[in-house]
Amino acid sequence: MSHKTFSLVLFVLAVSLAACQPLAPESTTDLDPGSAAQPVTEFAPEVEPATATPAPTHTPAPTHTPAPTATRTPAPTKPPTPDREATAEAHRQATLKAQIIRIDAELQKYGLSTSQGRLGWLHDPLSITVNTYWESQMKTDYPDFSAADFVLQTDMTWETKTGLAGCALVVRSDADLDRGKQYRVHFMRLGGRPLWDIEYYRYGKFQYNVTGDILDAPAVNSEQGGTNRITVIAQGNKLAVYANGDRLGVFTDNQLSEGRVAFMAWQESGETTCAYTNTWLWVLDK
Repeated sequence: MSHKTFSLVLFVLAVSLAACQPLAPESTTDLDPGSAAQPVTEFAPEVEPATATPAPTHTPAPTHTPAPTATRTPAPTKPPTPDREATAEAHRQATLKAQIIRIDAELQKYGLSTSQGRLGWLHDPLSITVNTYWESQMKTDYPDFSAADFVLQTDMTWETKTGLAGCALVVRSDADLDRGKQYRVHFMRLGGRPLWDIEYYRYGKFQYNVTGDILDAPAVNSEQGGTNRITVIAQGNKLAVYANGDRLGVFTDNQLSEGRVAFMAWQESGETTCAYTNTWLWVLDK
């Protein structure tokens, strides 16, 4: 063996021996010179304690929840439709009641009342105008209504342009107002002087004065556009006439005992207007 080979074998052997020697532990703390060496305490690695796994719990099966029953939403209710006929009838009854009270107050002035008889009718306001020579017109809303004993009242307003003209109430007439038998309660303005009478007509012609003549009417307002409350009471063969509450006269006649009622305007010439308002007829039942 050569010298180089031998040296190489020694080097390999030395390295192998060094690898087999244990290593001295390293100090973790610097020691003061001269102090005794402190033993090194070896710590075991910290191990987390085992966590107990809980035993599985029994989860109950979900119970069946019934689906909510659908509720029917009621349709919105419409407000009731006003009963127009019922409303109108209620208004009419209230108006009628007020009128009956007014009529009773008027009847009391003549010794009568609404406890005797019944309402014949309430007439709407009526205006009649004539404007030709010797013209007359009669009108009524109740041409078929016939009465025997009754009280008729109206507020009569007149306007005339000549000295011979006026207004009249037609009572106890036949169905034919133009030619039938009838009484006419006339009011006239003759040169501003108020006059009145009751006349009996047949075939559209004057027959006679029930009053015997044309009479003065001092209780009548004869001014142009004047208004007078006229009341006629027919009982049996008697006809009583009042103006503004004052009695003009009571007369008897046996020609007519029952018939229609109408309103009239008449004149000799010019133009005449007669307006009738607050008009009613109360039937006096026997």
